[in-house]
Amino acid sequence: MTPSILQQLAESTLPALTTGASEQPRQKPLEPKPLPRPQLHSPLMEQVRMTTPPEAKVLVISKGDSALLNLEGRRAGHFPQTDSGDYLGHHPADSAEAIARLETLRCRGAEYLIIPESSLWWLEHYRAFHEFLQGKCSLVAQQAGVGQIHHLQKIRRVRPKRPLRVVAVLCVRNEERFIAHSLRHLTAQGLEIHLIDNGSTDRTVELAKQFLGHGLRRIEHLPHDGIFRLPAILRRKEELSATLDADWIMHADADEIAMPPPGSLTLAEAIAAADEAGYNIINFVEHTFVPTLEAPDHDHADYQKTMRWYYPFAPRIPWQMRAWKKSSMPVSLAASGGHLPHFTGARLYPEFFRLKHYQFLSIAHAARKYGSRNHDPEALRAGLHGGPQGWRNRFSGAAFNLPPQAELREFFGDDRLDATCPWTTHWIEKAMPDLKPK
Repeated sequence: MTPSILQQLAESTLPALTTGASEQPRQKPLEPKPLPRPQLHSPLMEQVRMTTPPEAKVLVISKGDSALLNLEGRRAGHFPQTDSGDYLGHHPADSAEAIARLETLRCRGAEYLIIPESSLWWLEHYRAFHEFLQGKCSLVAQQAGVGQIHHLQKIRRVRPKRPLRVVAVLCVRNEERFIAHSLRHLTAQGLEIHLIDNGSTDRTVELAKQFLGHGLRRIEHLPHDGIFRLPAILRRKEELSATLDADWIMHADADEIAMPPPGSLTLAEAIAAADEAGYNIINFVEHTFVPTLEAPDHDHADYQKTMRWYYPFAPRIPWQMRAWKKSSMPVSLAASGGHLPHFTGARLYPEFFRLKHYQFLSIAHAARKYGSRNHDPEALRAGLHGGPQGWRNRFSGAAFNLPPQAELREFFGDDRLDATCPWTTHWIEKAMPDLKPK
C-alpha cells in the first residue's frame, strides 16, 4: 500500500530510525535547556490555531507546565497524565508505556498531540513511540524552533451527500505555455475557474478564451503597471472569495497541477468529502519539478511528460493551504503571500492533498519568467518573495547551474510522489547565492 503523504512527512521529521530496534534500558535523558514558556501569541499558539479546531481535544507533551495548556478554549491535557488528568509526574519508562498511555487517551477521544520544541527529544529517545506516530497518526504541523502537531484519529473519508461548486481563482500574466494545461486539468477535476489576467502581452488570453463556457466562468482584467504587485492581486482574490457564487474557493497558479490524495476520484469530490467530514480548509504538499543538468530544456507543450525530476518543498508544515470553504468570515491571503489563508474558525483537513509545481522549464524560461520581474516594494518590505534579499528579487536572468538528477527524485506517477525530507530552500536559490538585489 502506498504510504499517505502525511506518513511520508512524518517519517522525515527526524533521522531514520531502525524499525523494531530494541530500546536500551531506560536512563533518565538529559533535560534540554529550559525554553521560554509559550504565551498566547507565541509561534506555538499560531501553529495550534492554524491546524486544530477551536473545540479540539489536545494533548501536550510537557513536564506539567500549565502555561502550555492555555490554548484558547481547546480541551487540553498533559501527556503523560494520571487517570484523573493531572500530570503524571515523570516520563514514561519506555516506548511501550508511552504508546499504551497515548492509545488509552486516543480511545477516550484525544484528537491531537502537540510536541513543543523542548520535548522533541522524545522522538529520538522513545524510538518505537516515534514509529507509532509515523504509522498510526498524521503529522499536520512542523516548524523549526516551534515543534510538531500530530493528528491522532483515523482520517474519515466521507462520501459527500451532494456535489459542491468549487471555483479556482487563477491570476496570470504571460502564461501561454501553462494556461491551456492548467484550465484543462482544473475542469477535468470538476472545478470552475475565475481568471484574472494581469496585463498579458502574449497569447494567454487568446488561449484561455477557448474555455469560456467550458469550465471557465469569466476573464477579468487587472491592469499591469510594470510592477508585479502580489499584495494587490491577493487582495482581489480576497474580494472574490467573499463574492463568488461558490461553496469552496481554491487559490491557484497556472504552473501548478493540484491533485487530491491518492485513491480519490477528482479534486472536487475530494474537497466535498473534506467538507462532509466537517473541515473547511485544505493543505497541499508541494512537489517542485525542475529541469536538470542531464535534461535542461522542457520549454514545449509536452513538458509534463518529459520533466521527470522533482523535490518536495515545505519550509514549514502546513505550507500551501490552497482551498477553503466560503463563509461569511473574511479571508486574509495577502499577509502570507497566499500560502496560509487566515480566517476565524479554520478547521484544517488532516489529510493533505498534492501539488505539482513546474517552477521553470529551462534556464531561458526562468530568465523570461523571473529575470525581468520588478517586485512591489510593499511586498518586499512585508517579507513576501523572501524580502529584498530573496532569490526572486535578486535574479536578473543570468545563467545558473541546474541540479543533477542524482540530487532529485524521479517521477514514477502521481500516486508515488515522495514527500519525505522536504527541502526548505528552492534549488534556484541555492544556485545563485552571490547575486545582489536588482
